Amino acid sequence: MKNLIKNKVFQGSFIILLGTTLANGINYLYHLFTGRLLGPENYGLLSGFIGTTYFLGVLTSTLSISIINLLGSKKENEVAPLIRLLEKKILFLSFPFWFFLLLLFPLFKNTLHFEGFTLFFVYSLQLFFIFIPTIYSATLQARLRFFHFALITVAIALTKLLSALFFIKLGGQVLAALSSLLVAGLVSLFLGKILTKKFWPLPAKQPKKVKLNKGFWSYSVLTFVTNLSLVSLISTDIILARFHFSSFDSGLYSAATNLGKIIYFTAFSALTVAFPLFIKHKNNPKRLKTIFHLSLLLITFLCTFATILYKTFPQFITNLLYGKAFEQASSLMFLVAINFSLYTLFHLLIQILLAKGKKEAAFITTLAAIAQIIILTLNHASPTIFIQNNIVVLTLICLLTFIPVAKIIYVPQKT
Repeated sequence: MKNLIKNKVFQGSFIILLGTTLANGINYLYHLFTGRLLGPENYGLLSGFIGTTYFLGVLTSTLSISIINLLGSKKENEVAPLIRLLEKKILFLSFPFWFFLLLLFPLFKNTLHFEGFTLFFVYSLQLFFIFIPTIYSATLQARLRFFHFALITVAIALTKLLSALFFIKLGGQVLAALSSLLVAGLVSLFLGKILTKKFWPLPAKQPKKVKLNKGFWSYSVLTFVTNLSLVSLISTDIILARFHFSSFDSGLYSAATNLGKIIYFTAFSALTVAFPLFIKHKNNPKRLKTIFHLSLLLITFLCTFATILYKTFPQFITNLLYGKAFEQASSLMFLVAINFSLYTLFHLLIQILLAKGKKEAAFITTLAAIAQIIILTLNHASPTIFIQNNIVVLTLICLLTFIPVAKIIYVPQKT
């Protein structure tokens, strides 16, 4: 059984790693081409919008984790009715969320420094194309269909890149790059629907009426607060950089942090595979410990290797991906590598707490997010200091998080 668990972790991680590596490579081509075509100032604005998109991603991450927790232990014949129920619930909730987002236009305008409503309106429309596809991708992940999960991930990235290039060549600027997010959302919606309907069709006989119990909603609240803070940790600095620094410096900072995110999104393959296995084996301490150790091993290897590359070839990597206009960002490369390695470790520790339904996950991540905002607001002398402050916060919070995780993993539980 131990070998079986190892195979699931490594084989699943390998599939996700291939898919996410390809998707992330395409995503960075997106940033490469948009950065070169738009220039530092417009690219800084685009990155500001994308940074706030991560906060929308809080809702999708919350939904995804809650669905994985819901479907991870269900029987195959119970999956289809729950998918249909979730589709109805989420579609109904999308409209009030969109209206609320529109009310935030003045805040976005003043923070990101742009003119006109059109950019914001196009940005807001993506809300209708992120929730329903999340149901499908989370279902594939929960049922360990990692190949098809990776397939959708690659399709989204490729669609976003090609549509962005097409729209920008037609004469668009930031608006064209934002429009590509809508096209990618539509592709995700149709692919996800096709795959879930293929694997989990509704039975010919009318299934029993299913409901989402209070446990689903309470767990959703826990994951929402946790994910809001996790996203804040890799998004707030970009937004504050746009607010405090010049347009040119914020563009350099955005480029550096985007390069740093390569490390996180590469190691995310292990996190993607680990979480549904944490859920599945959360009541089996021995298996949970094995999965945690294997995931930690993979993450440590990937992050260490990437950090060495960033330290050794910072200027080459920056010039290769962004060009000479962003060459000054190379001085930040080693720091962003450390920053995102720590963030990846922190995310893994939080996954253990979420799998066990521990409220400490929300408390610790919220504390980290608040600490980051306070420190960056008080001390924003330069992009280098920004990243150094992030590293300090993440180091301390990883040490704090390891205390409850160690109790789960290493301390025998009372029966």
